[in-house]
Amino acid sequence: MEGLNNGDTAWMAMSCALVLFMTPGLAFFYGGLVRDSNIVNTMMMLLGMFADSQEATAAKRLRKICEQSIISMGLTTITWLVFGFSWSFDEWGAGKGFTYVGFRHLDKVWPDTTMPGLGVLGKRQIMLNLRRLPDDLRYSVGYGHQAIIAAAIISGAVVERIRFSAYAIFIVVWVLAVYVPLCHWIWGGGWIAEMGAKDFAGGTVVHISSGTSAFALASLLGERKHRAESFPSNLPFVILGGGILWLGWTGFNGGSAFAANGDCALAVATTYIAAAAAMITWITVERILDGAPTSVGAMSGAVAGLVNITPCAGFVEPLGALGVGAIGALCCIFAARGLKRLNLVDDSLDCFSLHGVGGFAGAILGGFFDSGDGLIYGNDGMLLVKNLAGAAFGVVYSAAITAVIFFLMRLVMRMRVSEEQELEGEAMFASVSPVAGKFLVAYGKNENSGKPNAFGEHSQRFKPEEAPTLLTSAPAAAATEKPTATEVHPGDPSFKVMLHRRCTVTCTSISLVEGMEGLNNGDTHGWSIISMGLTTITWLVFGFSWSFDEWGAGKGFTYVGFRHLDKVWPDTTMPGLTFAVFQMTFAIIAAAIISGAVVERIRFSAYAIFIVVWVLAVYVPLCHWIWGGGWIAEMGAKDFAGGTVVHISSGTSAFALASLLGERKHRAESFPSNLPFVILGGGILWLGWTGFNGGSAFAANGDCALAVATTYIAAAAAMITWITVERILDGAPTSVGAMSGAVAGLVNITPCAGFVEPLGALGVGAIGALCCIFAARGLKKLNLVDDSLDCFSLHGVGGFAGAILGGFFDSGDGLIYGNDGMLLVKNLAGAVFGVVYSAAITAVIFFLMRLVMRMRVSEEQELEGEAMFASVSPVAGKFLVAYGKNENSGKPNAFGEHSQRFKPEEAPTLLTSAPAAAATEKPTATEV
Repeated sequence: MEGLNNGDTAWMAMSCALVLFMTPGLAFFYGGLVRDSNIVNTMMMLLGMFADSQEATAAKRLRKICEQSIISMGLTTITWLVFGFSWSFDEWGAGKGFTYVGFRHLDKVWPDTTMPGLGVLGKRQIMLNLRRLPDDLRYSVGYGHQAIIAAAIISGAVVERIRFSAYAIFIVVWVLAVYVPLCHWIWGGGWIAEMGAKDFAGGTVVHISSGTSAFALASLLGERKHRAESFPSNLPFVILGGGILWLGWTGFNGGSAFAANGDCALAVATTYIAAAAAMITWITVERILDGAPTSVGAMSGAVAGLVNITPCAGFVEPLGALGVGAIGALCCIFAARGLKRLNLVDDSLDCFSLHGVGGFAGAILGGFFDSGDGLIYGNDGMLLVKNLAGAAFGVVYSAAITAVIFFLMRLVMRMRVSEEQELEGEAMFASVSPVAGKFLVAYGKNENSGKPNAFGEHSQRFKPEEAPTLLTSAPAAAATEKPTATEVHPGDPSFKVMLHRRCTVTCTSISLVEGMEGLNNGDTHGWSIISMGLTTITWLVFGFSWSFDEWGAGKGFTYVGFRHLDKVWPDTTMPGLTFAVFQMTFAIIAAAIISGAVVERIRFSAYAIFIVVWVLAVYVPLCHWIWGGGWIAEMGAKDFAGGTVVHISSGTSAFALASLLGERKHRAESFPSNLPFVILGGGILWLGWTGFNGGSAFAANGDCALAVATTYIAAAAAMITWITVERILDGAPTSVGAMSGAVAGLVNITPCAGFVEPLGALGVGAIGALCCIFAARGLKKLNLVDDSLDCFSLHGVGGFAGAILGGFFDSGDGLIYGNDGMLLVKNLAGAVFGVVYSAAITAVIFFLMRLVMRMRVSEEQELEGEAMFASVSPVAGKFLVAYGKNENSGKPNAFGEHSQRFKPEEAPTLLTSAPAAAATEKPTATEV
């Protein structure tokens, strides 16, 4: 097609995939928040699939949330194809609005764009000052995915109450009667756009419409009869879903720039920053009001920030995104708490508080922080007034039309499931129970609310003071009582932004791999996710500028707050902001790795402060010396994607911090608790690592292709090597060993992925895996340090081995191919310095912090497995723990305390195979 831009088209196609991926993410996020009897149903309603197999009690309780969420994908896609797109972006009037029915007449490049007409939705008539966005066009498929998300959000408010057939009909009518008109008025050249209100990616069209409609529909349906029993049932699902949403949202907002350019980079950067700011704000409020943050709160805060920034992601500067995320999160969390306290409506998953309030707050905050017309930067309050008017109309229109749809449908059909189905958590999709069709249901105390619902029926509800707050903290009683139930090359930025997404999902997968110990896997997930928020803000404020600006008196502050990054970055073909965000993902991963070594011992506040200081004092200097033109780079050492900067620094610091903190008092009880999570997390890491290494070529070229190829090969070679060693030494390989081997290979190849040939990558992966597995086994045998998840053996040793092996296998200067040993010497010097520097500065940070605060959790908390992230246990806060034999180690930790540890020969090796005794003897199960 004449005028087609392949880079822009590729990025928009990737954005569509990312936005579509948000729907399963929303399904997991919602699914983890409901009682376990309703997860699968709600997820299925999001995707539009039918389940004909039956699960046990726990799985059955997962079904409803799954089914409702997933069904939205199928229903909305077809609705959008037939009438939705055409009615949104064609002209309105007698005989009009049918030009694009069935996506017809979209087979050419859309006028004034570089994209295929099949993707284009139409022009938004928005006046943009100062910042010139590309032609304001969207893809039909992309907008269809946003419609899917809007419809899926509603399911979270009414899950467990509405009948499947009623929900299916409601969603189709709602898309045509609510979403499509708002889409036309705002993005299709309608009156709200002509008025001058701005909505970059769907604050009103998607979030206000769905959040408000969810509130109205939940009010009309009435309360759940089992509301008192509804607590989050699967925290790992919440974290996984939240991570996927964070990943997908970069396509949601970044794709709304309609091209792979500087505006796309800005939207992606502000999306990251707002989510991080909101996450930190949310858990800070929980810390102040409830005494402890929660993992659910962390992810809810991140989602709130993503919603807040959606209306203005391409209009605000990075520092402005901090304000949007933080202030917007305050609006969302206090709205959620206020609605629960007032007990006005049973919004199952606080959809209105997150999406309705979040979208409204984002629209208003955009009026303040808009870099062109905002009240703060432009000294003009008119945009604020226009955004307020558009958002207020969205609230009123969505609520009114939702009510009309509801009452019209009620005239011809029953909307709500029967009381028996609701109380038993019966699935809306037929299934056969493996336990003779019986359901195990826990009932909580409730009383008649005295208020009829829209059917005139009286619904049971709990007392307000006993209300569970799913997206805020649980009430005190629930925690203690047992519930009875420039010129920018278009291709390179599009490739780069895609790789940002892979690096983001890498951090989430680290939380899954690390969260495999039974006692505190919720904390392990939480630490990794919190690292994303803390490191993002640290990198924005000082980290990037100190890493890549010149050092010296009065220097190092050029890029503070991601300023002065609106030009092409030197020696690349991409915007500086894209480069900064990509480098930020490396810092996030390095910080997250450390959590795996010290989880279950370190206090939350101590960990949060340590990570911020560590990034600035360890990661940033090494980044500057190696990638920022410092002395290690000038010496000639090579580090393609972070062998020293990321893995040696984090692995060595993890070792030092774990040594100083001392051993876990329950170390003998720690065994992998969820092997499928280990495999899932390892697989996601393997995927994300292609962005980690491939993106370090900074272009979609031959170097990138080489890095991706060597990454795959090294991981495969290391996996085979690892399980072969297990087979020889232990008699059988393990699934944990297979994934650990793959991760070891990924670490090994990181320093030299773009410098070695594919056959050389075989050697790097295999030899590096041998170094890692014998380091892990040796440290366990010697019992030198309690590195909870062998972070030093995988990352510290793996990064060091990769740097040395790069000196051998480098295709240009390596000892084998180039017959020159100088690169080997230089790499060795750089890696050794990284080890010494990281360990020394980590020790200094630790002892300085110890002077002013307590670093370790109390012995009672540690032995009882008390979470540093508050959560509600389905069995009255009790944990089922398997105990092994242990004895006093005789060694005091850095506090002078003596810690209990097991005999070396009985040591469980989390990233290698478990000892023979542990595999054959049945541990005694004890409730703590």
